[in-house]
Amino acid sequence: DSDRKTYGNNNYGWRNLRQYLNSENLTFVYGAKHPADAPPDNYNADSLAVYEGPGFLARLDPELASVIAPVKKWTALNTAVDGGGAVETEERVFLLSQKEVGLGNEGTVTNEFVYNFYNGAVNADRIKLEASGSAYLWWLRSPNVSTSNRMRGVPTGGGLSNSIARNSYGVAPAFVIG
Repeated sequence: DSDRKTYGNNNYGWRNLRQYLNSENLTFVYGAKHPADAPPDNYNADSLAVYEGPGFLARLDPELASVIAPVKKWTALNTAVDGGGAVETEERVFLLSQKEVGLGNEGTVTNEFVYNFYNGAVNADRIKLEASGSAYLWWLRSPNVSTSNRMRGVPTGGGLSNSIARNSYGVAPAFVIG
């Protein structure tokens, strides 16, 4: 699917961000997961700067990283090229899904549930703030299931957004202490 190469991939199992979040390497090294995969380029053809710092887990305090438990996560697959259904992955650090933050169901949401923190939440409860106090859009792991390159996120108003997977937005990494 050429749209994936141009606009990014909404299959969470293949996302560059997933690789970074679960990397313990002192120098994060991107690895292609499918034929149309390309390294992140900050969406700027003139500046092909690729991140060369440590993986996310390597950036955490070692005591915290040592108690993060692996969990199995289910994520919907798009119906455009991946055939629908859901894929199971094992993660230590993950993005929350549309279902887990209380923003409804889209596609197959097998084994997903609304986390207690978001149960009964209103949009204002999902707003994330930068250190400056400004709200930012943050990615979910859920795809827009009718396309191969659009992901779901939470915009500055706390609702549900739909954007090409290649866009650079914030993240709210989640993990389970075991």
